[in-house]
Amino acid sequence: MRIITINGTHKTGKTTTVSAIIKELSKRGFTVGSIKEIHAESFTLDTPGSNTYLHRHAGATMVIARGLTETDILIPSAIDIERILDYFHHDWVICEGVEDANALKIVTGISRKDCLDKWDDRVIAVSGVYSNQHKGMLQQRPIFHPIEDIEALVDYLIKHVRKRLPSMDDACCQACNMTCRQLLVHQFLYPDQDLQCVLADSDVTVMIDQKPITMVPFVRQIVKNNMLAILSELDGYTPHKPISIHINPHEIKKK
Repeated sequence: MRIITINGTHKTGKTTTVSAIIKELSKRGFTVGSIKEIHAESFTLDTPGSNTYLHRHAGATMVIARGLTETDILIPSAIDIERILDYFHHDWVICEGVEDANALKIVTGISRKDCLDKWDDRVIAVSGVYSNQHKGMLQQRPIFHPIEDIEALVDYLIKHVRKRLPSMDDACCQACNMTCRQLLVHQFLYPDQDLQCVLADSDVTVMIDQKPITMVPFVRQIVKNNMLAILSELDGYTPHKPISIHINPHEIKKK
């Protein structure tokens, strides 16, 4: 899965850019999901007095509204962006207004100052309203009009955006001698080096609900050493052979 986020201030062409990218990627046969960050503190899809509202206020920690043409999942709390991304199994996820994902980004703006206000080391391109009057480069990053240049923009994304990287705490990993964000930027700036995340090449895999759990090297080594220490005492253990453990969940009744 590959991720790109489009960031800019209000009314600078974020949604136009996101929609154009989604449409072009879909046209090329990719599966595409999207995330929209909404900053209004009072925002909710739920309507006071509705059935789902009554369910939630009665104590339901998750409410699912199933209609004839769509299904909505309502969770009464903000969720970490990495957990949200785990829900997707698409070729691409296009984010609008998301700042905390470990992803490269496109900035939009009306003026040069607007773009630079959202600028950081993850920026790989400029689009939105600013591209109506400006062509070429800004801060050594190409400017793409979201309508006129959409094919070139998507070609550029396909070339430069790599598969999703982890977003581990800086103090926990750095097994590649970089933070996850530094590795993200390094891969963009120096594609010929083909530097990969070491966590992707693991000799230990833990899966929960058929989803792999990312572990830093220290935790991975603890899991491996402890499992080998226990299993090596059992009859039938054979060194250097693959090991699989499956645990069936059981309902635990609260006392």
